[in-house]
Amino acid sequence: METISNNKSLKIILVLMTVGIWIIVLQNAGIIPTKQKVYVKGGYIDVSGRVDIDNTVQIRGSVDVDNTVDINIREIIGNRAGCRKSYTIDGINYYSLDVSN
Repeated sequence: METISNNKSLKIILVLMTVGIWIIVLQNAGIIPTKQKVYVKGGYIDVSGRVDIDNTVQIRGSVDVDNTVDINIREIIGNRAGCRKSYTIDGINYYSLDVSN
């Protein structure tokens, strides 16, 4: 009788482990959605919507941008920016941004 009880316990444990593993697999595949909190200095933010950052952001690693990024080159490090042709390679003109004080 003790062996039958141990077999039932083992089967229940194995079934629970299998279900748990499949839940993790489905979450990682994106089939089961999960909402994650991201901690930024000063508190948590919701990254599912729009994120506006007014100061400096330091990023280690790679960043993938799936759209166009608007930049402001009127001022670089608080100074006015200028543009000039730097060099030509194989008929392609390359330009550089200059900063004047």
